[in-house]
Amino acid sequence: MPRLGDGTNKIIKMLLDAGYGLEAIKDAISAITTTKYGWKHQKTIDETKTDLVKDEWFTAFEASGGVKISQYYGRQTNGELEGKVFEIKVTIDDAEITQELELTYDVGFWGYTQFGAEFAGWVEDPSYAVNFGAIYGHSIKIEYRITSDPGTNQSFRYGIMYEKLEVVD
Repeated sequence: MPRLGDGTNKIIKMLLDAGYGLEAIKDAISAITTTKYGWKHQKTIDETKTDLVKDEWFTAFEASGGVKISQYYGRQTNGELEGKVFEIKVTIDDAEITQELELTYDVGFWGYTQFGAEFAGWVEDPSYAVNFGAIYGHSIKIEYRITSDPGTNQSFRYGIMYEKLEVVD
């Protein structure tokens, strides 16, 4: 039986006072302390948005319940073959990080983390990233918006590889 702290002892006392038996309490503690969790890969998001509106955020990803994003990337194209300015907002457990990014025409960018950081930024050349580690959170949301005037046939392709924390056998 695992060693229990003062908070757990108070809960046990409350349950006993409420009429629960010791066996029921023991079974509940055993179930809590022996549950195993693992990361389960989810279907990779790979989408293209073509109805971009200047200064209007759109949600590319949103999940909760234990989330790990291992790779996130994007690429913009337009009929004028011009670079465009986008903003990317990443919300990790209610903490928002917004960054402006000048995206060259038809050149991909990748998200990256740095030592000890949950999120660091975006780069067009992944060889400059310090660490392509994952970002973790109970909940994660990724949003984008174009802040330049959209070009003719403007599109934004983005991808997100992620896993969710789930109970495993």
